[in-house]
Amino acid sequence: MKTFLRKMKLSFLAMLCGWIACNIALWIAYGVVTLFGGEPLFDAYRLDVTLIFLALTGLSITAAWIIIFLPVDLIVRDTSKLRRPKTAALIGLASAFLYVGGVMLIVNSQTPLDEAAWSVYSVFAFGAATTGTIAAYVRARMDQPKPRTVP
Repeated sequence: MKTFLRKMKLSFLAMLCGWIACNIALWIAYGVVTLFGGEPLFDAYRLDVTLIFLALTGLSITAAWIIIFLPVDLIVRDTSKLRRPKTAALIGLASAFLYVGGVMLIVNSQTPLDEAAWSVYSVFAFGAATTGTIAAYVRARMDQPKPRTVP
């Protein structure tokens, strides 16, 4: 039981880092697009929009944590080669693209996507890729042995 709770806590903290990185990356990209569009940043970054966006990304990432990240963290052994930071980051990136690709295929099979929907899903893919990469990297770094210092 101790291992389950430990892995649950560490994977939650890693996904929290991924959520923070996702929001930073998306807001920077949004600011750049807004600047090129000629809209003032003070009009673009409104508090109500920011809070709604944070809540939506938080719900999405919580679902990804419960459905994907936590089960994988529980299945993969602590000594696995998949726990290496670079390998974990690449697998996190690949799994994020597979997740978004699967969602896009399901949605596209129900209703063909237009240009606006493709742009929304490309933003979703960018956020998911950021989250998956950062969360997997941070989680792998949490398992790295701490260097010992001898006084």
